[in-house]
Amino acid sequence: MLKNLRLLAVLGVLVVGCKKKETPAPDPVPVGSGAMTGSGTMTGSGTMAGSGSAGMAAGSATTGFPLANGESYYGGKVMATNLVDWKIEDGTIVQLGIVTTGKTGEGREEGVLRAYHAGSDTHDVDVKYTLDPTVDHWAELKVLPNNRVMFRYGEAGKGPRARNAVLLRWDNEAKRVRVAKRWNGASTDAEPEWLLTGEYKPTPESEPFCLQVISKIIKCEKDPTFREALLMRKDPAEKAAVQEHFDSHVTRWKKSPNEAKTQCQKWASDEYVDSSFSETVKLKRLANETKIDCGFFGAELTDEGGLPVALSDAKPQTR
Repeated sequence: MLKNLRLLAVLGVLVVGCKKKETPAPDPVPVGSGAMTGSGTMTGSGTMAGSGSAGMAAGSATTGFPLANGESYYGGKVMATNLVDWKIEDGTIVQLGIVTTGKTGEGREEGVLRAYHAGSDTHDVDVKYTLDPTVDHWAELKVLPNNRVMFRYGEAGKGPRARNAVLLRWDNEAKRVRVAKRWNGASTDAEPEWLLTGEYKPTPESEPFCLQVISKIIKCEKDPTFREALLMRKDPAEKAAVQEHFDSHVTRWKKSPNEAKTQCQKWASDEYVDSSFSETVKLKRLANETKIDCGFFGAELTDEGGLPVALSDAKPQTR
């Protein structure tokens, strides 16, 4: 069975690698009446199988991975996508598991991503998920080629956050799993390339749009409605410092086009966990909205979530 699961895991990675960049990734097989086993047959109820990475023992169980009373593996049992062994750079194994912890008052399924590393404490990663069990939904772990792990989950529907994903890295000093990058989008949105490779960098398609967005930000810099919209979700006590930092960004961009390019590269990197400036689809939409006023443009940046964080934080986000 384990051999078959590993084979299915490798095939799953090969299929993902063949996707076209601009084509929305198909949803993983949802939780429903059954789950694929290593032999390709449906058994019981649970989640999908078939993800992982060559050389990784996906879906194995050890006595060190704990579940508290009332908790269970996502999907009800150990599968290749809800429990993976991640071999980190020092050769040791970090075990990651998707754990269902209960339900909300509205009946939504809640869960966490749990990590176990021999020689350090078990800990829950800074990621929680919530899913509607009345519709098709999914959650999966996948080890990536650059020794990072993707955790993604979503549910049927066309909401702006129907699909959610994080990339995970190992913090060797703290002996903990950290979030390196976050992404969310509608079910029709194409997943960014870095989500499947774990490498963050501006693509040839994204950089021109990023520079156009910076140009619009410079034009709107002094507009009071723009400044108000950009800071609308900030703590009032922090607004003065945030505004000063934002102005320092603009001053540098005005001095040199290279400063703007460098900023686009930083936003695309994992220096900023929540920045979306590397996503071509979002950047193109922002860059093409040429007829909107500055106040509306500021609100659009704020609605993107990560964009104002990258613009205004006085220093990179801690992870």
